[in-house]
Amino acid sequence: MDNLRDLVANVEFLGRKHVDLRMRSITHHNHDIIMTLVTYH
Repeated sequence: MDNLRDLVANVEFLGRKHVDLRMRSITHHNHDIIMTLVTYH
């Protein structure tokens, strides 16, 4: 089960990295919307 946990951790890390890159390339208004979605997901 350690391998599964590592896989999940890697997916979460890559997901956050992808979201961070997208946030930097969009407007402030859209940034607020995404932050709300991420916070309450």
